[in-house]
Amino acid sequence: ESDLDMHKYFLKGLLENTNALLPIFCPTKYCWKRLHQENNWAPSAIEAKRNSKETGYNICDNRIEVRYPSSCANPYLVIAAIIYCGIEQLEKFGNREQSLFFSANLDDLQLDGYGDLPKNLEQSLNYFSENSMILERFGKDFVNFYSKMIRANLEEFEKVENTVEKLKNYI
Repeated sequence: ESDLDMHKYFLKGLLENTNALLPIFCPTKYCWKRLHQENNWAPSAIEAKRNSKETGYNICDNRIEVRYPSSCANPYLVIAAIIYCGIEQLEKFGNREQSLFFSANLDDLQLDGYGDLPKNLEQSLNYFSENSMILERFGKDFVNFYSKMIRANLEEFEKVENTVEKLKNYI
């Protein structure tokens, strides 16, 4: 297979697993809100485009920018998840070679139509904990721990948010 085919498979792996990767990319409710606000250049759908700052995967001349991760994301987990998705797709097609170059000529690869992002972090956590690639590559123990940690964070966020709303009524 050519380098171009490998890049197509790699990008396809990212597009197909984005729903499950979002808890790694956006681990808090504050991070998540960024994805569902309008006019802020944050990606709002699962798609790739050339030279677009509004898409989740921005295809540039020699690289792919993954624009979903927030500044609160663990960069090591983000990189591992991206690599795992690409490798998973390459292995499905029996292609274990790696290339140092990226070609942006992806004309016959479907870059959109993968749907909207999940409505909330809880929904994305369900995709995360059921995704076979994530379970295999990260391990069930990690997936369970990470899911529990994110859910605990969400519970604390709800408590704080409710307290703030109550305080607003008194002010």
